[in-house]
Amino acid sequence: MSRPVTVVYKFFKKDLWTIDLKEQPKSKGFFLSQLRILIYTARDFINNNCPLHASALTFYSLLSIVPVFALIFGISKGFGLQSSLKQKLLEELPEHTEVVEWIVKFADSLLEASRSGVFTGIGIAVLLWTALKVLNNIEETLNTIWKIGRSRSFIRKFSDYLSIMVLGPVLFFISSSIAVYIASQVADFTKNGILNPLHPIIMFLLKLTPYPLIWLLFTLMYMIIPNTKVKLHSALYGAIIAGTIYQLVQWIYIEFQVGVARYDSIYGSFAAIPLFLIWLQLSWFIVLLGAELSYAHQNIPLYLFEKKAASYSDFYKKVLLLNIVYVIIKNFEKGEPALSEKHIADQVEISENMAKEFLTILIKSNIISKLISGRRTFTYQPAKDINKITIAEVLGNIEKSGMIKTFDRSKAVPRKIMKILEGFSKDILKDPQNILVKDL
Repeated sequence: MSRPVTVVYKFFKKDLWTIDLKEQPKSKGFFLSQLRILIYTARDFINNNCPLHASALTFYSLLSIVPVFALIFGISKGFGLQSSLKQKLLEELPEHTEVVEWIVKFADSLLEASRSGVFTGIGIAVLLWTALKVLNNIEETLNTIWKIGRSRSFIRKFSDYLSIMVLGPVLFFISSSIAVYIASQVADFTKNGILNPLHPIIMFLLKLTPYPLIWLLFTLMYMIIPNTKVKLHSALYGAIIAGTIYQLVQWIYIEFQVGVARYDSIYGSFAAIPLFLIWLQLSWFIVLLGAELSYAHQNIPLYLFEKKAASYSDFYKKVLLLNIVYVIIKNFEKGEPALSEKHIADQVEISENMAKEFLTILIKSNIISKLISGRRTFTYQPAKDINKITIAEVLGNIEKSGMIKTFDRSKAVPRKIMKILEGFSKDILKDPQNILVKDL
């Protein structure tokens, strides 16, 4: 490997992650932080098989698109928004007018069929199940990106997804209508008022109004659908980048009619179908890219910390373990409510993942006990009398947790080593510095 290639490889593999950004100029620090996020995103995008997930979501979307729209139209009709919503869809997807018209037609037919006859209840139940299923598939994919092993409970899924289906069309219509109204009012004001010289510039800016709407949509998706807490600024970060890419790709697609001539010559009047599939696949690709960006933005500090923590010595890990025990004991001694992983991590200044790992060790060592304090929430308190928990006892219990194998008489050296180590442990117990943890 040539020297320039080696230098570049070393930079992306090691140096980029060990540089202290606080010591760099602001512009360079910002650039390096964004580069970290992009590299982390690219790696996770591949490791999480996002292209494959995008294909799967395209397939699920295609199968469920008519039932889902039938349900959305049925809900929007209750608000008197059905016609307006259909018109808005045609305006938002001008490059897929033919496909949208087909979907609207089939959705209306399916909705009417589900409302008539003896199968009314079954038809509506099937529509509802189909819509919930596609949202469930989206959640599972975003949970994979966020490394969440457990989905919502069925009741939570039903209530959350139903809220999305009821409020989604209404919010979409209201936000679009407000944007159109503001744009028309501003355009009239600048055209006839004192801001007339700025009219072309303002009109150009008004053409950018779809961007904030798509950013809002993506932000809500990244915050609500994953079964974890996503910070607003991280969701917004991924939404702005992904939403902007989405709008630019759509503009390029419309402006240059990418693939239209080629597919027209092959499929004729059916050319709209493969073009729509390509657009759907690309849309999911961009949505998942945005989700990966949100995850990277929120978890880069944790990744850097754990990368550094991997090099911690056993001695330093013992210091951290004793510090955790001290924090829990002092909190218990004050009569305060038991601490959560996050509170413990904050006080000891380590990551939540590392706190969880250390707490597991302390629980197995019978030093700390875990309490259930709510849904998916755990707190921790001492497992025994705090007036008997010494430094030596904590370290001794940790060392002896797990299986200890005995050696027969033929294994003289291991037996001797074990005897010496046990002697060390007894000597530490008698050492005057072996004080109670609470007295540190």
